[in-house]
Formats: sequence, C-alpha cells, structure tokens
Amino acid sequence: MAKRKVKKSLKKKQGFSFGNEIESAWRYLRESDNCVAVVAGFFVLFFMFGFVFPYVAPAEILDPVLEEVRKLIEEIIRETEGKGLVDLWGFIFWNNSLIAFVSIVFGFLLGVVPVFLLLSNGFMIGLISSLVVAEAGFLSLWRLFPHGIFEIPAIIISFAVGIRFGAFILRENRWREFKLRLLGSLRVFFFVVVPLLVIAAIIESLLIVFS
Repeated sequence: MAKRKVKKSLKKKQGFSFGNEIESAWRYLRESDNCVAVVAGFFVLFFMFGFVFPYVAPAEILDPVLEEVRKLIEEIIRETEGKGLVDLWGFIFWNNSLIAFVSIVFGFLLGVVPVFLLLSNGFMIGLISSLVVAEAGFLSLWRLFPHGIFEIPAIIISFAVGIRFGAFILRENRWREFKLRLLGSLRVFFFVVVPLLVIAAIIESLLIVFS
C-alpha cells in the first residue's frame, strides 16, 4: 500500500510532460486502429465514387454539382491570390486544422459530424481529382502526392477518432467514457494530427508559390 501511495504522489509531482502526452496520444491512436482502417476504406470508396461521378451522373445532377465546385474553387483562388508563402501556409493549415478539429470535437454527437465530413470530403477530393485529370492528364495528380501523404492520413485519423469518440454512448459508464475519449481524441489532434498538417501545409504552400 505504501509503495502505491509513493508512486501516485510521484506521478502527481511530475505534472505535465510532452513525452507522456505524445506517448498517450499514439497509444490511443493504436487502440483506434480498427476504426482508422474502416474510415480509410470508406474514404477510398467515396473518393472513387467522386472520381467516376462526372462520367456516370446524369446531366441534371452533374451540372449543379459542377457549378458548386466551380464556385468553391473560385472562392479559394480569391482568398489565396496575392498571399506570400507564410500567409498561404497559414491559410492551408487553418482550413485543414479546422476540419480536423470539428470532426473530433463534434464526434460526441453520435459520430454524425465526422461521418458526414468523411463522405463529403472523400467524394469532393475524388471529383476534383477527376476534373484535374480530365484537364491536364494523370501526371498532374503527382503534384498532390507530396502533401497528400501527410494531409490525407491526418484527416482520416481525425474522422476515425471523432467517430470513436461518438461511440462512448454505447458504453455502460457513459460519462467516464466521454471524458476518457475526449481527452484521448484531443491528444491525438494536438500531438499527431497537427504535426502532420503543419508538414502538409508547408509542402503545399511551397508547391503553389514556386510552381
């Protein structure tokens, strides 16, 4: 009993530790590996659906969707036009981080928000990739690869962690699970997702500025 009390007191004295937090974040992520795998599978599925959509959708459905995509791209061009490297990096990082954070934090709503963002983002990325290929050929997709290898896993992890967070409702001690999963999810966001998005934004902004 005395040894246990000493260990507990030592843990309290240690306080916050980046090393421990990072380790806890990766442990929580490893515990979520099944959810990550399922989410990755659905992301690929909806990416493929978005990619073939322009070739299979009837005109009355395709035309309004393409019009919305055109407006979205024009808005992004307006917001990024004239930005320097640092400002462009901040714009890219902020937008990706916001999607990731919303996916995780609002996962408590039975996972509805991350599921919606998963399906819509997978579809939209596939659709835009299809349009780019139709315009400039398959080789044009290689420009997306350098930052995509960091950005897409980060977003998929966010969706998966958010969905797992929402599953707290299925546990007996719901309040305890809510707190544990919220803490674990936020650790993953700050110590796994954010570093990946920082790297992705650096690469993407460099490619845009120096292309």
